[in-house]
Amino acid sequence: MAAGLCALGPHDARARERLAWTGLVYARLCPEPTSDGWYRDAWNARISYDGAIVWTRLTVVVLMAAGLSYAGDEKPLPTRRSVILNRRGATYFVEGRQTIPWGCEISISRDVKIVGRGEDPVLVVAGALHVHGTNNKNVFIEDLVIEPAARFREIRLDMVRFQGSGGIRNDDQKPVAGSIVVENSVFSSSIDFDVALSAGQVLILASSFSGRVVIDGVVAKGKLRNALSVNIIGCGSTAGRSLAGFQGGLFLTGANKVVVRNSRLGGERTEFRNCATITFDGNKVSATQLCFFQKNFARTKLQKSDFYCETLILCGPPRARKQRVLIDKCWFKGLTRAKDINEEVIQDAKDHKNWGAVAMFRQIKKQPLMLGGPQDR
Repeated sequence: MAAGLCALGPHDARARERLAWTGLVYARLCPEPTSDGWYRDAWNARISYDGAIVWTRLTVVVLMAAGLSYAGDEKPLPTRRSVILNRRGATYFVEGRQTIPWGCEISISRDVKIVGRGEDPVLVVAGALHVHGTNNKNVFIEDLVIEPAARFREIRLDMVRFQGSGGIRNDDQKPVAGSIVVENSVFSSSIDFDVALSAGQVLILASSFSGRVVIDGVVAKGKLRNALSVNIIGCGSTAGRSLAGFQGGLFLTGANKVVVRNSRLGGERTEFRNCATITFDGNKVSATQLCFFQKNFARTKLQKSDFYCETLILCGPPRARKQRVLIDKCWFKGLTRAKDINEEVIQDAKDHKNWGAVAMFRQIKKQPLMLGGPQDR
C-alpha cells in the first residue's frame, strides 16, 4: 500500500459515509470532527484490501495499485442464469460447447471481450444473447462460433467486432427459428455469417462484412412456406459515414421477404434466389456479378441504385410470355440508353432463349445517386 498509511480504529458514529468502489477495493470518505463539534471537509479514506483496514488523509483518491482489479484475468462466460456483464476491461472465455438455455438472457456491455478457447469453441443460444458496445468501447468477440439453437429467442449484437475465426452460423440441414439483429458491427474476412432459418428475422444495420454472408430461408417440415424476413439497411452509407458493406458477397435464398436498402454490395458475386418479395433500393453494386434467379419476378423491385457491376443477371423459368423486371431510377456507369445497358450490362431472356425474364427501364439516371456509398473515382 502507499506510504503514509496508518491503522486507525472505527470513526465516530455521527460521521457521514461516502462509498466509492473499485473492484474489491472501497474507499469510505468521512468528514473529520473539529473541536467545536462541527465537521470540516478534510477527507479521510478507509481502504479494505485482503482484510487490512487502513486510513489516510486524501484530497483526491487514486487507486492504481497492481492486483486490485481482475480486469486482465479471464473468467468462464456464465451461461446457466440471466446475468449482466458490464465490468470494463473484463475478458470471458468459452471452452468447448456451451449453451445459453431458453429463458436465460446474457447481456454484455462495452469494453468487454469474449474469446473462444480450445478446440471448436461454440456458444449455442437458445435464450437471448445481447451484446452492446459503444463507439469508443466496442465489444470484441474472438475465435468463437455463435450458433442459434433450433428454437431461440434472440441474438442481438451492437457495436461488436469479430476477430480471428468463428462467426455466426448453423447447419443448413437443421434450420432454426428466431431473431438475429446485427448493428454497427464489423466482421473480419475469416469470420462466417452463414445461417439458415425457417421463421423469424435477420436484421442487419450499418455493418461491414469482409467475408461471405449467406442467409438461407428454409421451409420447415410440415410447413408450406418459409416465414423468414430479411432486412439489410444502411450497410454502405449512414449518418454521414461510409461503410465497407458486403465485401465478400451476399447470398440470399428462399426468404419470404427481403429488403436491401442503402448498402454497398461487393465481391465477385451477389445473388438472390427464389425470394418471395425483394425490394432492392438505394444500393451501390460494385460486385462483378449481381444475380437474380427468381421463379416469379412480380414482387421484385430494383430502384434508385448505382450499378458498377460488369453483369446484371435476370433469370426466370421459361415462359411463353416473358416476365418484365422493372428497373427504375438507376445509374449504370454513365450509360444513358436502354439499348447500351442491355448490350453491356444486362443478361436476360434477350440473351438466353430458355430464360423467362426481361429488363424494363422506366427512368435511367445520368448521375450516380450515391445512396449506398460515394461514387468510385
